[in-house]
Amino acid sequence: MRTVDDLEEMERRKALNATPSRHASIFVHDTHYVLPAWVSTLVRLVRPKLLEPPLPLVATRQDISFDLSPDEQPYATWIAQDIEQTWGYERMPPLVGKLIVPDVATDGRLVGEATLYDCLFSDSW
Repeated sequence: MRTVDDLEEMERRKALNATPSRHASIFVHDTHYVLPAWVSTLVRLVRPKLLEPPLPLVATRQDISFDLSPDEQPYATWIAQDIEQTWGYERMPPLVGKLIVPDVATDGRLVGEATLYDCLFSDSW
């Protein structure tokens, strides 16, 4: 699993920050108040710490992939050859692992998106 920049989410956040809001989120201790936007101008003058900070523009997402890195490939080849020689098993074709399993959800996938690979390598059992 690796973390990558989510460009679509960054653009969405830029649009949200650029569009003037019709309401203001104000926090007092552990209480959240949603008030008309004109109130935020008054609060900004008196107590700016009470206003909700703007969304950060950096957005990332978890990218789940079962592809081996170049450093891992020699080890995987050695393990696969050893298994084939010892027990006579063959490697599962990649297309089989990418089949979608209906009515199943895993940690990183929603119902209807989970593949056989996701089910085999999931921690949620």
